[in-house]
Amino acid sequence: MVTFMFAVSLQLMLFMRSQIRALQAGIPETVATALGQATGPALDSSLLRVLLDNLNGSQASLPGTYALLRSVTGVLTRGHVHLRDAYAMVIERALTGAEREIEKLESGGLEADILDHLEVTQRLCEGAQTYLQIQRRAFMVPEEWTQEWMRFLTSLPARGATCEYIVLLDRTTLIQERARLESMNRYLTRSGWSFKYCDLRDVSDSFGGVLPTEWNTEVIDERVIKLHEMPRGQYHGGARLRMLVYVFGQKADMQRYIQCVRRSARRFTPALFTSGTP
Repeated sequence: MVTFMFAVSLQLMLFMRSQIRALQAGIPETVATALGQATGPALDSSLLRVLLDNLNGSQASLPGTYALLRSVTGVLTRGHVHLRDAYAMVIERALTGAEREIEKLESGGLEADILDHLEVTQRLCEGAQTYLQIQRRAFMVPEEWTQEWMRFLTSLPARGATCEYIVLLDRTTLIQERARLESMNRYLTRSGWSFKYCDLRDVSDSFGGVLPTEWNTEVIDERVIKLHEMPRGQYHGGARLRMLVYVFGQKADMQRYIQCVRRSARRFTPALFTSGTP
C-alpha cells in the first residue's frame, strides 16, 4: 500500500506539472515563469496533504517528504519517456527494501553506522524544543567523543532547545568513572546542558530488577523515543549499532522508565563522591 500510494502521488505530480507546462506555452514567458514558480510547490504540497493524511498534523515533516518526492520525480523524468517503466521498476524495488528497513526501526532494530545514527537524531531534533538523553556509559571528553557529536551537542542549546543529559549508572561505576564523568559535566554545562546522575538501583527497583531497555535512550519533545544499543568497545567510525524509534505515547513502559529516571536523577556535583548515597 505504501508503494502504491507513493507511485500514485508521483504520477499525479507528473501529470499536473505537464498540464502546467502546456498552459505556460500559451501565455507570455514572464507570466509563465511566475506561474510555474508559484504553483509548483503549492501544488505538490496540496497533493501530499491529500494523499498522506498524517502530514496534516506535522508541518515540520512536509518539506522533507516534499524533497524526497521531488528527488524520485527527478529520476523518473530525466530520461526518455519510453524508459520510465524501467525506471519505475527500479524505484519500486528500492521502496520494497526501504519498507523492510523501516519495519526494523520499530521492531528488532535497524543496524546503522554511527554517522547514520547521528543523522537520524539531527533530523528528529529539527525544530525541537526539548531533548533528553539517558546514557548508560561514561566518556572522557573530548577524547572519546567524535567531533560530529560534539558539534551537535553544542548546536542544540544554541538553537533554543532545553537539553538534559542523565547518566544512569550503579554506585560502584560512578566512583570508578569519576574523571570521565567530571569531563562530561564540564563540557556539557559549558555548552548549555543540564547534566545529571541517576543511581541505577533506584530505577531497577521500580521495575523489579528488569528495565524496559538496556540501550541508550533519546527523547525528543516527548513525542519521539529513539533507542540505540551500546557498542562493545568505544564509539568509532565504522561501528554499526542497532536503533529503534517509537512514538512517545505508544510505549507506556518506556514512558514510565523515562519518568522514573527523571524523578530519581539529581544534579551532578562533587558531593556525589563523598556522600553515603548519591
